[in-house]
Amino acid sequence: MIRNITLIFIFIISPIYYLVGQVDTVIYTENEQLVKEKGQLKDGKRIGIWKIYINSNTTKIDTIKYNNCENLIFVDRIE
Repeated sequence: MIRNITLIFIFIISPIYYLVGQVDTVIYTENEQLVKEKGQLKDGKRIGIWKIYINSNTTKIDTIKYNNCENLIFVDRIE
C-alpha cells in the first residue's frame, strides 16, 4: 500500500508539481521597443499582446502563447 502511494506520488504528482512550479513570472510585450526599456518589464503588467512565461530558476523563456501578434520577442533575463 505504501509502495503504491509512493509510486503514485513519484510518477503522477511530482511531474504535475514540476510543470506548474516552473512558471511564476508573466510578462506581456508588444514589440521590441517595449522590451528594450527596462521599466516596461514588470511582473504581470500587460503592455502588449505577447504573454511570456519565464522560468523562475533560470530566468529563461519557458513557454510562449500566441495571441494575434506578428513578431516574437525574446527576453533573456529579468532584473
